[in-house]
Amino acid sequence: MLGAFWNRPYSLDRSPRHILRRGAVIGFFVFVFLWFFQPFGLNTLPKGLIYVALGYGLVSFGVMTAVGMGMHLLPNDYYTEKNWTVGREIFWTMVNLALIGLGNILYSDALGLVDLSWQSLMYFELYTVAVGIFPVAASVLLNEARLHKRYARESAAISRDLHTHLPEPIAAVPVRIPAETQSGDLVLPADALLLVRAADNYVEVFFVENDQLRKVVLRSSLKAVESALATHPQFMRCHKGHIVNLQHIKDVSGNAQGYKLHLPRLDAPVPVSRQLNQMLRERLSIRP
Repeated sequence: MLGAFWNRPYSLDRSPRHILRRGAVIGFFVFVFLWFFQPFGLNTLPKGLIYVALGYGLVSFGVMTAVGMGMHLLPNDYYTEKNWTVGREIFWTMVNLALIGLGNILYSDALGLVDLSWQSLMYFELYTVAVGIFPVAASVLLNEARLHKRYARESAAISRDLHTHLPEPIAAVPVRIPAETQSGDLVLPADALLLVRAADNYVEVFFVENDQLRKVVLRSSLKAVESALATHPQFMRCHKGHIVNLQHIKDVSGNAQGYKLHLPRLDAPVPVSRQLNQMLRERLSIRP
């Protein structure tokens, strides 16, 4: 049971704005907690408690922000939303808390509140982790359940509409996928193209030919492909790394990470950026 929750997909926001906002929330929580409960001998301070507690909050903010920005240095196959889970979210939040404990003891030593030693370090770490582990785990699990329920409900409604209102057939006009090599562009019927996916300096083009799924890798960018397909309303860039043919979407599912699009012959679902959820619903409701 615990393993099932641990491995459930979880939302991952890597934007600097989110990292700064999260650091500010944690820093404010630390400030209020220390000001109110006054642990670590803070109750013995003759004056200036609010400024000392504010310093702890700033230390927490700085640690959270540094770790959040530094996570971009992790291998890309680890720190990506497709691989992010409830367990990883809890684990990395606890790593943040442990580093906050380290920062707090260094700050306390600088203020002369404690003597820096292994014993005091372990005390700070155990206290910080013990205070944080239950609210962290509870907030992650509750947020995952809320997001999963929301996106599962909305995606089921979208799928029902897809099955009720099938798309009208459109003319099989050719589309051109630009390439930067001498082998030339890829030209194929628009209704045969399923998906274009970014792969570093290349794109992977998935299409149907002779009733079989084919994949061609071209040296190009998704931006160039998006520009080339701009006049064809059935194509949409639904994610920073994916352009999908709306005509071929058969089902939409959802979990805490958002919507997932299911296309025929493709094993893996296609993710949708959360900021494009509304646009996707609108485009599917009027898809040609």
